[in-house]
Amino acid sequence: MSASLAAAPDSTSDLEQPSIEPLNISCRDTAALALTVVRDGVITGEGPTARGRVHFSRALDADDAAWCARILTARAVDDQPVSRAEAEALFEINDAATERSDDGRFDDLLAKAIVHHAASASGLPVPPRTVALSPETSIESWAPGRSANVDIEVLEWIAGQITEVFPWDEAPTHLIRDRDTCYGGAFKRRLAAMGIRDHPIAPRSPWQNGHAERLIGSIRRECLDHIVIFGEGHLRQVLKAYAAYYNHVRTHLSLDKDAPLVRPIRRFGNIATRPILGGLHHQYCRI
Repeated sequence: MSASLAAAPDSTSDLEQPSIEPLNISCRDTAALALTVVRDGVITGEGPTARGRVHFSRALDADDAAWCARILTARAVDDQPVSRAEAEALFEINDAATERSDDGRFDDLLAKAIVHHAASASGLPVPPRTVALSPETSIESWAPGRSANVDIEVLEWIAGQITEVFPWDEAPTHLIRDRDTCYGGAFKRRLAAMGIRDHPIAPRSPWQNGHAERLIGSIRRECLDHIVIFGEGHLRQVLKAYAAYYNHVRTHLSLDKDAPLVRPIRRFGNIATRPILGGLHHQYCRI
């Protein structure tokens, strides 16, 4: 009796373990659960996706990418669009992997799966997964060239960003923005509810929002174009470091070569250099 009682928890845990075999995937929900198993294997380096091979924690290799592809293209879900739960699981895998050795297969799979989900949720036709997610299929051959009728389910979070950035009691009175179709009805209703006047710029006129466009360009040219980003957390860390450099160190011609946060002039002392963003930029000062 004692032996049977001791074995019971193991059998129960086996029943609760999501199946990762494509033949056992019956719907998009079970596919999303199977992707979480891959995610856990990437994080810990253990589990069913890591058996029989050396797998380090926080590493993603070709076998992990192959598991994701087999799960996403299982026969039961091949004719269905990628779901939001599956897309979120892929993002979690992407964030968990700090080291890659898959020759870019997962990045290709992630990009195609997200576009497959967004396009279908917006009412646009998409091909079967085995076609759309294949490494031999170019994403440009089936993905829409521009967004149209973007569904609130996909981009509702964009409207929520307004209340996160500007609390209700500190919201600005005016907002200047471009005409990206992601700013849909939910976004405009949120602006109206907060008493913010919406000012979209004219089509193909980025100079009408020059400050934002210049800042975005500076961030790209001076930072993101030179750094490989490994996830959302890493991106936030890099942007935080660049913001400190931009406001405290970087010279601006419009400010007579000073920084936005004025620095005192130091006329004496030895000149020292401090690397910023891993040596991408440097600060020179007297100490």
